[in-house]
Amino acid sequence: MKLRVETADMEREVEGARRQLAQSGLPHILAEIRDLKLRGKGPCLPITDNEWKTIGEKCVAEKLSGRSVDHLAGRVLTEIEDFEEPDAYFSLSFEDKQKVIAQLSKPVGAERIRALIEEYCRFEREAQEKSETERFIKRVREIRFHLSTQRAALGVGVESPAE
Repeated sequence: MKLRVETADMEREVEGARRQLAQSGLPHILAEIRDLKLRGKGPCLPITDNEWKTIGEKCVAEKLSGRSVDHLAGRVLTEIEDFEEPDAYFSLSFEDKQKVIAQLSKPVGAERIRALIEEYCRFEREAQEKSETERFIKRVREIRFHLSTQRAALGVGVESPAE
């Protein structure tokens, strides 16, 4: 019983966080993605203000939490900086590494960010459905086990040897 109560509490907290981000709305999401998490990556993000707005609206429509938005920003950053390091990269100074990263970084457009949001949401939905199915099957097994135990204890359905 305690496990169910703790699980319910956690689910309420998660849902509360989702609602809070969704209620804080578009300006907060855009500030978190574009201005905070992807700060300094503007040249690699050829995205208009209207496209940023549609990206933020998509995040709000999907009720993404702050953690989800952070994850998506990390995925975008990974795609920007997905390149083979030059041989001498690890012996360069910090400033020289930053220059190499700026030169080799790849642009990520609005369409790709929308695709990342779709992939993330699809994965989360599938994971949730799988979890619910597994929880249901586990509960059915528990019920069957308890019913079998009760039958055995009561001697119901147990045939006695023929005399």
